[in-house]
Amino acid sequence: MKFYLKKALAVLTVSVMLVSVFAGLTVSADNNVVARYLVTSDVHNLNGDLSDAIEATYNYAQTQSYKGFDAIAIAGDITNYGKVEEYESFVTNLNGTLDALFTDGNAPKLIASMGNHDYGNKTNSDELNAEYRDRFAEYVGCAANQSHTVNGVKFINISMPSHVNKNLDFEWLEQEMAAAVAENPDVIINVITHMPIVDTVFGSEKGIGNGLEYANNGLHEILSRYPNAILWAGHTHAYIGNERSLYQDESGYTAINTGSFSTASTFYDTSVVSGTVGSEYVKAFYIVESFANGDSKVRRYDLKNGKFFENDWYIGADYDNTLAGRTEATEAPYFAEDSALTIGGGIEGTLIYLPDAADDESVEFYKTTVTDGEKVIENTTMRHYYYSVVDPVQIIGIKGLEANTTYTATVKAVDFFGKESEALTATFTTGEYADTLDTLYEGAIVADQWTGSTNRITELGFGADHSGNSHTITLKNKIDLGNAFEVAVDFTRNETNLYDYNYSLIQIGELSVAFRRTGASNTIALCYGYNTGMSVSPIDSAYVVKQVNAPNTIDKEEYRVVFDNGNVLVYRSGAVVISVTAEELATFIGGDYDFSSAAVSLKLCENWIINVDSARFETFTLKAVVPNTASYTFIEKPLDTENWMVNAENGNVTDGRLNIGSVKSSSNIYAKEKVDLGSSFAVTFKHLRRKYNPNANNFTFAQFGKLGVLIQNNFSTGESYLSLCYGFDAVANGKTAPTAEQILKVSDNLGSPDSEHTITLEYNNGLVKVIRDGSVAINYDATALNLDFSKAQVAFQMYETWVTVNNGYSFIEGYTATRTFSVDELIAAIDALVDDGKLVGSDEDIDEAVAMYSALADYQTALVTNADDLALAIKLRDRVAGDVNGDQYITNSDYNAVVLSLLGYNNEYDADRLDVNCDGVVTSLDSLALMQHMLGIASLY
Repeated sequence: MKFYLKKALAVLTVSVMLVSVFAGLTVSADNNVVARYLVTSDVHNLNGDLSDAIEATYNYAQTQSYKGFDAIAIAGDITNYGKVEEYESFVTNLNGTLDALFTDGNAPKLIASMGNHDYGNKTNSDELNAEYRDRFAEYVGCAANQSHTVNGVKFINISMPSHVNKNLDFEWLEQEMAAAVAENPDVIINVITHMPIVDTVFGSEKGIGNGLEYANNGLHEILSRYPNAILWAGHTHAYIGNERSLYQDESGYTAINTGSFSTASTFYDTSVVSGTVGSEYVKAFYIVESFANGDSKVRRYDLKNGKFFENDWYIGADYDNTLAGRTEATEAPYFAEDSALTIGGGIEGTLIYLPDAADDESVEFYKTTVTDGEKVIENTTMRHYYYSVVDPVQIIGIKGLEANTTYTATVKAVDFFGKESEALTATFTTGEYADTLDTLYEGAIVADQWTGSTNRITELGFGADHSGNSHTITLKNKIDLGNAFEVAVDFTRNETNLYDYNYSLIQIGELSVAFRRTGASNTIALCYGYNTGMSVSPIDSAYVVKQVNAPNTIDKEEYRVVFDNGNVLVYRSGAVVISVTAEELATFIGGDYDFSSAAVSLKLCENWIINVDSARFETFTLKAVVPNTASYTFIEKPLDTENWMVNAENGNVTDGRLNIGSVKSSSNIYAKEKVDLGSSFAVTFKHLRRKYNPNANNFTFAQFGKLGVLIQNNFSTGESYLSLCYGFDAVANGKTAPTAEQILKVSDNLGSPDSEHTITLEYNNGLVKVIRDGSVAINYDATALNLDFSKAQVAFQMYETWVTVNNGYSFIEGYTATRTFSVDELIAAIDALVDDGKLVGSDEDIDEAVAMYSALADYQTALVTNADDLALAIKLRDRVAGDVNGDQYITNSDYNAVVLSLLGYNNEYDADRLDVNCDGVVTSLDSLALMQHMLGIASLY
């Protein structure tokens, strides 16, 4: 399948509408143009972009006096892997575009060199490298090394001989260039190769430009003898919008960075961090016009936005394009007269807001210095000059500041040639808050502390899989985060995810941060009211407080959410990406925020990733002020026949569920034992009601003491409602729903009736919330009811008529109860366990204290100062009274063991076990206490 560019007969005919942007763009001495050609590189199978570039060049040419479009030059990496199917795709797209545009058969000539990716991007044998070169020549239509003359302009494409060998055929190149100059001393010689000469054009900086470490001195030595040569090279993917993409050596030759349609690198220099941006921002290429006098005009075209760059480049004897010459010719950046710095802050660090500076070309970065007179903090922040619209206000984050300290900030704008603007300066004083946070939780994500999709927690962290499912984990215990906290998570996404509905989420109470990495771009959203149970994407949703788009820079990122009395900062890899003030948040919420009992969850909705764990949360850190409350799970029961009484008509209890599904089904289930829920608790269960039941009068009811939740779904209208009820008894009623008088409050229409939902009833000293999938549906103040949950009946009822599919299509699944407690309550509970070294609390008292302590210990054990009493209580309880030898019986052998110890004989029992009366020492009183106990005269402890 060979590639022929010039067609004698066109297959397709199109009517090309000339783009208005090209109108009137004539150049001086336009009728002296002798050749026009397109130059790019690193296509990497983005053949549609190449076709768009060809069409844009054709349209531009039609607006000029010289309408020729004579050549397409590609400086390597046409493919990703050098495969046949890649070349076939390239040829198909290119031929289709050329046939449609050039119906007269005068299509441009294709001139290309091979890049490392065209060798498969791997080390090969000499034989395999030869196969790659033959394949390239077959499909591209020119040899790896070949000379061409187009309208008197010379093109020489010269290729690296392998993926790893950068030594070109310099002897052949010298011969070709010498022959061209001998024929015409003024000829323009375009050398097309893949690798640039190190430390010439932007992106070729040694050690920075895409791993460039070689010198390529042989190429420099040859070109230095030909001042009319232009070297076109790519490989680095460096963005051509950087003015240093044009380089002129002191010897006279010119070098130009060809860029890429693919993801572009945004290098500065050896002292500044580099990064990458998405291809949607960097689709740019060159349109070059050669003149009869040997000069060239180089125009850069922004394919994404359909326009030329403002500044054209001219190459020739009369133009000084050396670094010194261009630096002298360019103007320094400047700020508008009324420009000023605005200083903002948060829990950590400070934000500097400044208006975007202007320049005759473009600002490359902002240089910031912050000092208190002694300590100096310097920062370099890239300006996203490759975006189509750059933010009018730049945000610079400064870290490492001290609390309650006065600083002076100075910011200068710097252009591509190092020229600096006048400085903007501001003085500010940091606050006190930075040192008040305690680290409550820190470290790797492990299943012991989380509930939910714990099967997806591995040694790598909490990861997604490629099954198309989403996964969520939640810290087992809620905590009082107060008015100031910080959550940080390390996130890795090392594969491209092309689906817009994919996202990852960090949820803290009602506050959450979502981020979606599609391709090479990243959308980050701060949300309020969204939760992990929702099936819609948080990105672009009604829950978004503020949303930004940013480029992807690295595979691993740290996301940090900082909350300070309503002010919110979102950090991404150390840089602030979102800032929301307390006033902005209050306006969005329409009320007050509440983190007094906040759950923290992580969600991965990363569908159809290729490799397991290629999207994952790795570590988690929670910082807050000392918490006032925490919670612990004290009931976690499935629905079974051992603990529950079941009246299931056409239903059953299996797999921890009350399943129902058949004709005219009604089921009741209630716990055999009543429970003490306390005065602050939350009970949660799962519920599903399928749409196979069309009867709108069907219902589900969950009873907890005298409070209950009524669930009603209407599939004909797509409606779903929750009701908070009082006084309805699900045990006594079979097929009867609560009356209107027993309903305290009804939710708004929640929708999604044909789905599995998690329902929660939260009760806090009279204040009630009914929650579905993490979203509050009902708020109600029930303090006037004076409810008592010390002996609460738990029951469920389902009434499902005319279910047409059997068991399992409607169900209730288990229930979990958590209890909220204060730190003072925990301390009091531990104090009540031990008196003067002796156990006075019951086994139940110990179990409850252990659960409370464990819940708080997940965050910060130092809050409890009498933890030793808890340890002693556990030790005393776990030791069977008087069973010194541990055989679970109290016999003479136990008495003998104590006696032998008193006599000084060695024994296998430790001092704690021999200390029968628990007074801290082993004496004859222990022997007496055990003997009295064995005789029934006294009890131990």
